[in-house]
Amino acid sequence: MKNIFSKILIKPIFDKTIVKDAIIISIIVGKVLNLVNQGDVLFTFDFEMISPPKLILTYFVPYFVSTYSSVKTKLSFNFEEECEKNHDKS
Repeated sequence: MKNIFSKILIKPIFDKTIVKDAIIISIIVGKVLNLVNQGDVLFTFDFEMISPPKLILTYFVPYFVSTYSSVKTKLSFNFEEECEKNHDKS
């Protein structure tokens, strides 16, 4: 059971393409979100007022959303592919 869980769920999470794409998306979306959420502080250079948790979360949330979406899509695609293979064998 552990091996199946690792193969099905954990392996796609660390897929190089998924990780690379999630990092790129988190950088782009994180920058935009930081400007929206803390733009007034960033533009006035009042760095003492920057909220570190907000700063970190605005990059991590897009990373995790992108990773989740990619893994879910990949698992759906693999499931459909397996169903087609099993159907063709019948």
